Amino acid sequence: AALYGNCAACHGFGTYAANVIPDLRRSPMLSVKSAWDAVVLGGALADKGMPNWTGRLATEDVEAIRAYVVDRARQLRDDEAAARAAANAKAKD
Repeated sequence: AALYGNCAACHGFGTYAANVIPDLRRSPMLSVKSAWDAVVLGGALADKGMPNWTGRLATEDVEAIRAYVVDRARQLRDDEAAARAAANAKAKD
């Protein structure tokens, strides 16, 4: 989580994006390490404003950040599922 501070300025603290910059918890890049690395270390989205972190973050740090965001994505999924279940239960009352 501490390494995520590099990302928080744009992508939100705790990965809670304000819909201005892509919400990393919903990024399809999370599930494919090579795609994540292409964006973070390869500059694949530099034309959209995503900086290339090569030389500023080690590859193991980039993987630790991805693992943190994956964990946050799982939490989001679980929270949304719980909210849907609660709404469905309330609708049946």
